[in-house]
Amino acid sequence: MKTFSYVISLYLAISVSCAEEIRFCSIGMGKFGTPLAKYAIQKGFKMVAAFTRYSKHTKTVAELVGIEDETLNFEVEGMKKFEDIIDQTKPHFCIDATNSTLSSVFPHFRRLISKGVNILTLNNEAIFPSTRLNWKPRQLYRTLDKMARDNNVVILAGGFQDSLLMPVIPSMAAAMIELNTIRISLKIDVDGYGKQGVPYYGGGMKK
Repeated sequence: MKTFSYVISLYLAISVSCAEEIRFCSIGMGKFGTPLAKYAIQKGFKMVAAFTRYSKHTKTVAELVGIEDETLNFEVEGMKKFEDIIDQTKPHFCIDATNSTLSSVFPHFRRLISKGVNILTLNNEAIFPSTRLNWKPRQLYRTLDKMARDNNVVILAGGFQDSLLMPVIPSMAAAMIELNTIRISLKIDVDGYGKQGVPYYGGGMKK
């Protein structure tokens, strides 16, 4: 369900018709990144590279997305050759489906921005930089914002928060004559996040 809502939240960003060849790459080819990459390919965008930060993929991109296309018979690369591959393939944008914290995505966001690559991301803090626990997300947000402006790059974030929670709550609240409390219960299957993402949602915590 969450994969579906993530895909829907980025629908408008990658559902335009392609009058010219628009190239893209992906960072993160897991439970969320793979269907997003497949969807972008089906909409006519040309995938030219794929990267992974931690996992090792033994399949080609064509095998991962389930599309028979010779142009997709390339491997998912690590981040060591990132700049060289970006220079060779020249993507217009990158789909980031890696992590929910700005501190986690900041290193490769900075590398993408320096190459003039626009970013579509599922990162929650790229939408709302939380300052509940510390000041760092806000500072990283401001740094990325300045870098993006200086390099004429767009960072577009989307997720289940803006696609499901944000429209529903104001719509329901607007119809109320009197409202005292709003309580939200959210059930999430975090298996798709991998071991890096589970602690962010409280997995493994002890009393």
